Amino acid sequence: MQKFKALLNYLHQANLVASEKLNHFITECQLQLSGKQVSNGSIVAAYISYEANFEFESYGGDANTILAHVASWVYENGQTDDSEALPPPRFDIEQVDAHQVDVLIEVPFCEALHLQRDDNGPYLFDGQRYSLQPPTIDVAESAEVDGEVCHE
Repeated sequence: MQKFKALLNYLHQANLVASEKLNHFITECQLQLSGKQVSNGSIVAAYISYEANFEFESYGGDANTILAHVASWVYENGQTDDSEALPPPRFDIEQVDAHQVDVLIEVPFCEALHLQRDDNGPYLFDGQRYSLQPPTIDVAESAEVDGEVCHE
């Protein structure tokens, strides 16, 4: 659940509230099995979908500041091909007193669980051994295309 950790780290660095006033937890977890071959002996064993919850207690600023931080982070980092169909983040704001609010933000995420073929790996999947690690992706240094170009 790397996106949860990354967004939490970002919110801590934004220093919107003291660490003890930022509660965080995960709900609505689902594991959808896949087995999709990716590359070089790597597979997506499953997709993990979950809801990351961030609760800011007794926030003294404008709640839109928190929403802007979350929206910009999700826009830049949170959406991937795996998460195209996810609903938008939800939020709830509760007035604590004349100057403070509690803000709860629920952000849905979906992440691929990658396994890499490894003869000594601990995971048996479809008759082969794997370890848990991100896929190795080969990037072409150059490419060549043979053929004619048709201009109409």
